[in-house]
Amino acid sequence: MTKDIILSLIYFLESNLSNVTVGRQTPEEKQLPAVIIREGDSSYKYIEIGGKSFTRAMSIHLEIFARNDLERFNLKDQLITLLKKSDIPLYKCELDSQSNVIIGDLICYFNVEYITDYRVMLGEDLSNLDLIDRYRHLITVKFNFGKIE
Repeated sequence: MTKDIILSLIYFLESNLSNVTVGRQTPEEKQLPAVIIREGDSSYKYIEIGGKSFTRAMSIHLEIFARNDLERFNLKDQLITLLKKSDIPLYKCELDSQSNVIIGDLICYFNVEYITDYRVMLGEDLSNLDLIDRYRHLITVKFNFGKIE
């Protein structure tokens, strides 16, 4: 299900953000602005004592790479607004032989439990950093899926 979560979120963001690279790998300068999606930790909660059914919650890290502070601010605000106000669909996803995503049936919807964000500071004067590292921001979102596994 982790693959479905990540690929559905990439598909959702690509469909709702214009002129932003969305993916799983650190971008090159020519690909800025960009949002990189990384999976965080998962937690599983049993539905009843002694039962075998549970629900899952998962944290997702959305790392923003921008060309300047204004772009970083705008993309951060746009992402948080999108995550708070949208029903994000979770699809069954497959990859074909060329690693293209094939979106399948709707499984359920992401439910946001909480969102945190902060600026990524690498502890140096910005002028000493490569452009790719100057204007970064990290948004962490904890999702549950309201789905019994």
